[in-house]
Amino acid sequence: MSRASGSGTILACISSIFGLLLTAAPALASAEPPRGDPAARLLPSEHASDTWDLTVELDGGYWVVAQATISKLGPGDRTGAVVGHVLGPDGRSHEFHKVRRDGAWHLSADRRRLDLGPIVFDQSVRPVRFHVDKKRVDLDLEIDLGAARAWSEAFTGPEYGFDLLALGAPVHGTLQLRGDALLEVSGRATLTHRWMNGLEASLVRRRVELFGFHGAAGLYFSEVTTPSGEPRRWLVVGRDGRMAEAGQGIEARFHPEGSGPPTAAAPARLEIAAGTDSGRVDLGRIVLRDEPLSRAPWFARWWLTRLTRPRFVWSQAAFDFNVRDPAGSGNLRLAGRGLVEVGRFDARAGVPADSWGER
Repeated sequence: MSRASGSGTILACISSIFGLLLTAAPALASAEPPRGDPAARLLPSEHASDTWDLTVELDGGYWVVAQATISKLGPGDRTGAVVGHVLGPDGRSHEFHKVRRDGAWHLSADRRRLDLGPIVFDQSVRPVRFHVDKKRVDLDLEIDLGAARAWSEAFTGPEYGFDLLALGAPVHGTLQLRGDALLEVSGRATLTHRWMNGLEASLVRRRVELFGFHGAAGLYFSEVTTPSGEPRRWLVVGRDGRMAEAGQGIEARFHPEGSGPPTAAAPARLEIAAGTDSGRVDLGRIVLRDEPLSRAPWFARWWLTRLTRPRFVWSQAAFDFNVRDPAGSGNLRLAGRGLVEVGRFDARAGVPADSWGER
């Protein structure tokens, strides 16, 4: 074979490969999970992450808050982690967590089942299953998601996506805390999924979320503050497998504690108005504080906290809202209990908390 004919063969092969790639491009694009699909996005940025937040109110006064994450931060390609707490009626918090580096955890081919060994979060089955087998906490929950999903354009962009996968979904299962008897439990759950193609601290300065339940109904409110100080808000009501969003132009007013400093960890009251939807949230005592990076080895923590320093605070809340019924039968009054979560992500140590003055 002459050099000329060999070069021609190589060029032909390269041309064929490019042709195949161009032909396959639509198929690759269509492989991206649609909105409302809980599958991990696994975006390519060096700081990309997928996070699912599960908030559950169980009978008997128990709450479960858990966060499952797949992140490119840290050693290896990706790290899988679940950090959660069971909040008991006596006010005590029972923590469970598992963090595994790349190669020591498993994600199913459909990217909906995260297996960390003693903790499994399986969204590939119906009902969805969340299982924890730890010394302090033995928890097995089945969550009936239903078909309703919601997402907001305000939280959607090339770098940040957010889906509300369940709101007030029925939950059944068992719970056993160390030293206690096994309990059969039931309740309601809210499940969210957000994915970022960058560091969360570069996209979000503060996030405030309300997870509220009233009988078979659920209420979700979120305000995300961008690094520039712009607030983006979203209000959703769920009932009987349906979800309804509030209209545009949501106004929110935060009121600081009367006797507390203006930079308190959480406000004392929140008032929300969006067209005909309006309501009030009164915050009670703080039931949980958490800094996820505190569990990392010191050398990893030193490096990671130079990039991000997430801090979370959960407060008890009582809410009273007048909103549109998702079933379309006029207005609906929701008055119940919930949790308000405040998350801050600034990496700089010593940065003062945001003021909760009216705005």
